[in-house]
Amino acid sequence: MPNAEQDIARAPAEPAAARRLAPLCVAMFCAYLAVSMPLPVVAILVHEELGFGTVVAGLAVGLQPLANLAARPWAGRAADRAGTKPIFLLGICLAAAANVVALASAAATATPVLALTILLAGRIVLGVSESLVITGILTWAVGRAGPGRAAQAISWNGVAQYSALAAGAPLGVALFETSGFAALAAAAACAPVLALIVALPLAAVPPAGGERQPLPGIVARIRFPGSLLGLAGLGFAALTTFASLMFAARGWSGGGLALTAFGTAFACARLVVGHLPDRLGGMRVAGISLAVEAVGQLVLWLSPSPAVALAGAAITGLGCSLIFPSLAIEALKGVSPQDRGTALGAFAAFQDLALGFAGPVLGVLILVGDEATVFLGGCIAAFIGAAICGAAQRRPSYRPAN
Repeated sequence: MPNAEQDIARAPAEPAAARRLAPLCVAMFCAYLAVSMPLPVVAILVHEELGFGTVVAGLAVGLQPLANLAARPWAGRAADRAGTKPIFLLGICLAAAANVVALASAAATATPVLALTILLAGRIVLGVSESLVITGILTWAVGRAGPGRAAQAISWNGVAQYSALAAGAPLGVALFETSGFAALAAAAACAPVLALIVALPLAAVPPAGGERQPLPGIVARIRFPGSLLGLAGLGFAALTTFASLMFAARGWSGGGLALTAFGTAFACARLVVGHLPDRLGGMRVAGISLAVEAVGQLVLWLSPSPAVALAGAAITGLGCSLIFPSLAIEALKGVSPQDRGTALGAFAAFQDLALGFAGPVLGVLILVGDEATVFLGGCIAAFIGAAICGAAQRRPSYRPAN
């Protein structure tokens, strides 16, 4: 039986791969708007309009990623058994339904507890839908891209996801400020319909046959690249959570531009060099990328001015851009095709866990230093990851996933 190590073997350049991936990227962009549009306003809605405290507001925001994390293994297994296209379509339908539930909460604002309860239910459904959408489309894209193009498929879909985040967040804020939460929820419910229109005509990738491994066995196979992904996540979390705080503490303007610099460099790198993990090997590119991320974090920690800090954010974006696809093909090479969805779901869960724990861990560093100390922590974590990648390549048993 063919395994994933053979399936992701390096293939010659094929322009048709881009044509097969482009529609999925459009579908991913439209689907993820359902997640990104309400994201920046949920806490404001709960705290300022419904009158609850900041802890409850944080819970309303945090329920979605927790539901996403909890659903990852199930979503991956379902994609392996039912097929990737049905799981993606189910995910976008649930994303639309979740925002319809949120729309219902807007009609109950006269009773804040009821409105909050409905909203929290919608957030849970949205988290499950996000897991189905991401796992389904990543596995679908890897299958449609063809042999030797797993990293390219993952990279392109990552660009679509981050582009939807960049476009959807300000759009959601604008709708909320001008027309209220009901208009925002209605628009977010319509976005997945566009994804459905794009995805329905596309050919499905049938599930691979063969005996499927139990989840613990798959997790054991992917835990090494998954742990490296977790180390990389500390720098990402430091930037997204604490960059604006560092700018404010130092009296610098333009703290929001740190995310812009990061996102621009991230997307450009994935578009221009997203094929490198397939050509050079996942572990090799991951090691280089982690080293670049470490440099970016070091520049942020030592930055004497806003311009230098923005340069550090951009360097961090360059480094982070290829870490996920590089380590993903390392995870896939030890897994049979019929377990690919489960493996990708479990692999992504390592990143979710890292991002969930990074906030409190990095917050402790601020207590012993200042707002920039979090970037020293991110630098150390990325450097350790790069060193581990280098050591892994020197092992006699190591075989590149290319």
